[in-house]
Amino acid sequence: MKDWELFPYPKSRVKDADLALAQSLLEMLRKEVAEKRLELKEDYEKLLRPAFGKAMVGLGIQRMFWPESLGGEGHDSPEAAYTVAAALEALGWADTGLAYLASHSLALQATLALRGRAVEEARARFAPLFCGQEPVLVSFILPVFGEDDVTPTWRGKAFQVVARPESDGFVLRGD
Repeated sequence: MKDWELFPYPKSRVKDADLALAQSLLEMLRKEVAEKRLELKEDYEKLLRPAFGKAMVGLGIQRMFWPESLGGEGHDSPEAAYTVAAALEALGWADTGLAYLASHSLALQATLALRGRAVEEARARFAPLFCGQEPVLVSFILPVFGEDDVTPTWRGKAFQVVARPESDGFVLRGD
């Protein structure tokens, strides 16, 4: 059988520490997910939620982007992308849904926490959420527009808050 990569990336640029993290993650996920898969099937509460928490919080993936001064791991340079790819590949081998959830969270964090990409005030406000002891689930949904073709809706309900791009950020409008 041929070994196919789940997330192709230039492995020659991955550092030993990144590979060690991915290996630790893979070993933990084999115990937490793969060995329990038949018993628990798709029981999110008993199988996937604990594994997601251990991966994101226990191994520090969720706080890796954030500066040490804000409770993070300080891995806030562009090279963090290789660490993320290695971690997502390990998560994907255990459960593609876990990798999908983690990728959403890490994509949002990358825009907020990476050095030079965010305002210090935003970093300070979001760091406690992502550097805490609970895993953070992030979901991006694509809106469909309501009857007036102006108001975004999701499953027939209008969004309570709408973000509009502005020159240096976003303007929020809503209830």
